[in-house]
Amino acid sequence: MRSWWWGAPRAARVARSAARVLLALALAAPAAAVTHPSLRAGVTSLRFSADILRDLGIELVDVAASEAPLREGALGFALDAGHSQAAFDAVGSDFEGFASADLRHAGGFALRLNGVRIDFSGFQLRATAAPHALELRDAQDRRWFLVDRPHALLTPDLLSVSEADLLIAPELAALLGRADLAHTYIGVLDLRLSFTSAGAPGAPAQAAALAVCVANFSLPVDLQLLQLANLTQGARQAGVRVALAPSATVRNLGPGDVQWYRAIAPSSPVGPHPYLALHFYRLAGGVLEQIGRADLKHTFFATNEVCDCDPGQILFAGCQDVYGVSTNLDRANLGPRSEIDARTLAWSSLGSHFDGVPIDDVRSHGGDSAHDSFEHRLVVKEPDLQTPGARYFYEGWYMAPNDSDLLNSMGHREVTPTLGGSTWTFPPVNGIQNGSIVDVFVDPQNVLPGQATQLADTGAGRVQLAVVTSAVGIGLYHYEYALMNFDVERQIRSFAVPIGFGKTVSSAGFGDANGNPLDDWTWSVQGLHVVWTAPPGNALDWGTLYNFRMTVNAAPVPAAATLTPLDPGTPAELSVQTLPEPDVGASNAFSLALLALLARRRARR
Repeated sequence: MRSWWWGAPRAARVARSAARVLLALALAAPAAAVTHPSLRAGVTSLRFSADILRDLGIELVDVAASEAPLREGALGFALDAGHSQAAFDAVGSDFEGFASADLRHAGGFALRLNGVRIDFSGFQLRATAAPHALELRDAQDRRWFLVDRPHALLTPDLLSVSEADLLIAPELAALLGRADLAHTYIGVLDLRLSFTSAGAPGAPAQAAALAVCVANFSLPVDLQLLQLANLTQGARQAGVRVALAPSATVRNLGPGDVQWYRAIAPSSPVGPHPYLALHFYRLAGGVLEQIGRADLKHTFFATNEVCDCDPGQILFAGCQDVYGVSTNLDRANLGPRSEIDARTLAWSSLGSHFDGVPIDDVRSHGGDSAHDSFEHRLVVKEPDLQTPGARYFYEGWYMAPNDSDLLNSMGHREVTPTLGGSTWTFPPVNGIQNGSIVDVFVDPQNVLPGQATQLADTGAGRVQLAVVTSAVGIGLYHYEYALMNFDVERQIRSFAVPIGFGKTVSSAGFGDANGNPLDDWTWSVQGLHVVWTAPPGNALDWGTLYNFRMTVNAAPVPAAATLTPLDPGTPAELSVQTLPEPDVGASNAFSLALLALLARRRARR
């Protein structure tokens, strides 16, 4: 049995992290050198998303594959090496991108759309101003696709570019009559080039290992979610649901390096790795709801960009890693959250989702081919995207054990969901905002009267509770709560807020946005508390936000809410500050004494 967990010390201060990053940059190797290898052979694989082609009304025809593909379900095309050239920016085996490239291919295919046939016989890949990006052009040098966010690995005689997003170029978007589709995902590209081996004229030189790239796992780590982009529809069931994924970029602020190994054999090497959680939210009518929650992405390869460290299974301090839409949609790396311990991030590959029959600690999961178009992905109900006046946000969260800063490892970005024809697009409203999504509901830097928010480390995990109150009549106040469980592994089965003696709850409610009223939490008044209780199977799991609300005939004052975990353990109850309690200052001494007595009894249970 192989289980992965982490035991590094908890975090150092951000200043210490920044100091090590600056030191790493100061010690960095010389700038990348341009090499002009002599190409011998190569193959490019293209796998278009069948769901996206169908939704866009694009037909793939006249396929003349000329080589075995590099991944299942893809089309393979051989490089015409005699009519191709490429130059690399590299520091030893650290591939920094293409200085130039004109890669022409044998065979091809055609696309038919809107009565137009586009011939890709002899298509070519061309370098762009961005070093890791390419353009896919037809033989007439017309650009139709963009290639971005690849994973690249350079050896003395081979360059492997994998998991690259194949994106719609503005020219193809214009032909589709949908300018908003430019730069959205349509498939995945893999490329393998072989060239003159090391030591021969024109070969890339290999440099000695750099001191800054010697791994140190004993120091604390601090991962920062740096970018979320290209939120794209991966599949759609019209009128019902949409599967989504963005690209994501993370930066290791240090001072420690992060293990970034693959999840399960036969991939190698295998070991500890972070996870990427994806969520989707709607803010409408004064209610912040989580309306989408994906299974966890197991990370598997660190590109180590903006530094001179080799890519591989370690993300070094000062380096960045990127995952494109293709990898975040790919079910080969998406697994159930229930397999992860939210506190320690321990996970066992043996008997996991990836290890089917026989259970032998070897991958038998078939990736996308084993699932329909929606399983395990970030899925949002289509009607939830069509609420008038609503604001929408998607969120990413890199989870690494002992990460020193919870809030900079997560971030959200506001978008405007737009349905055109059969395809949703998500134009961004602004850039990424690091921190908790709950801060959109109540801004901790600008807490208004009648609001409260607290992110509390309860001893069993971290939660955040925010409340907005409003007067809804003479002497009546409405309370709207958003409760986020970040990493309480034991889950939460009840939520209780105190009310004053003799006060009346005229209404209360609950929301989990799953549309199933049979698993809603129920509420009741128990002594001087309003208590919401989960039915079996719907406790508040980690990485999940639920909503609670009530209307009471008194104004709010600060007090503590009580959360009861589902699973036994210590502490038995969790506390977080909020504004649930009607003003007991005007109550008599008997009321106050009774409130204290009931609180003590509740604490002893």
